[in-house]
Amino acid sequence: MNKSKVIAVGMSTIVFMALSSCSHSPTSPNQLSPNLIQNSSFQVNGQPALQYWRCDTSLATLVKDGPNDDSTWSLQLRFGQGREGYAQTWIPAEAGSGTYTLTAWVKSNNGWTGNIGIYKWSSQTDGWSTQKLVNGGLTQWSMLSVSVNLSLLRSDSIMVELITGATVGSPPPPDAEVLFTDIKLQKVQ
Repeated sequence: MNKSKVIAVGMSTIVFMALSSCSHSPTSPNQLSPNLIQNSSFQVNGQPALQYWRCDTSLATLVKDGPNDDSTWSLQLRFGQGREGYAQTWIPAEAGSGTYTLTAWVKSNNGWTGNIGIYKWSSQTDGWSTQKLVNGGLTQWSMLSVSVNLSLLRSDSIMVELITGATVGSPPPPDAEVLFTDIKLQKVQ
């Protein structure tokens, strides 16, 4: 064997061994991370629960209703005494930049809108520095989705909020209720 063939075989062996020793799985560049929200369907061990969520419980009720079957628990928010029903959960930030996508299944009573939103709490400004909302008002279950680019420090946090939507100039009907379930916040990889 001549010297160039020996080098080529040797290099091929080294490359093969290096690739064989790597344990990696192919991922697409647009793959989403796991859900960052805890208790995304308002139940713990099959029982209704608001664990990890903050809300005005006088305007919030857990009901058995969902987009796929009626064994799913949902959060029902309503208006009351001039206040919107809301629910919020916080997620500690991972340092770095990325696109975050929030999705939720939403159903409105009387076509009244429900909003989902992503907010960034900035430790540098000690305030809300990024927000993005989307609303929908269907009487059938529909998925809402909103994405936002965030540049985060480790000391920042992300807040996800579910809100009964407000319409400027028109009061909500007395039975305006919006249901939310299967809330997901995922970072685009």
